[in-house]
Amino acid sequence: MDKEDKRRYFVVGSVYLEVVTPLFQQKLDENYKSLNFRCLKDFLDRKAVIHILFHLRHRNAWCCTDKLNCTNHGALPLNHHQWKQLYAENPGPGIHNCFCKYTAKSIKPADLDLSLCGLILYNCCNLGQLDEEAGPYTPTE
Repeated sequence: MDKEDKRRYFVVGSVYLEVVTPLFQQKLDENYKSLNFRCLKDFLDRKAVIHILFHLRHRNAWCCTDKLNCTNHGALPLNHHQWKQLYAENPGPGIHNCFCKYTAKSIKPADLDLSLCGLILYNCCNLGQLDEEAGPYTPTE
């Protein structure tokens, strides 16, 4: 790769991070507000949202409160750092692995990176017609 190719990759990467990341953050902000949630924390604490994200992070876990909707993904697109950024474990009795043991942290969309915004938008939000036509978002690690 010559010097000019490196420069082009840098420019494209910079534009992607500086344009797409804020766009995803804004889209997430608009989505949870349109559902009448005051803040991102309230949206992330919603039972359906935390359950979906829990199974994107934890493999072979069967929840105590919602076994019917449990899923087991081969790949875990939500990494440990992202999960810890979103949720804190509630102290309490029992050593079971269930989403009911977690509570969302106070976080703003601007604190989330591109891949985490994409995961939340794609898996937990109702995307519009144009968003659906754009295709699925699959982050890479």
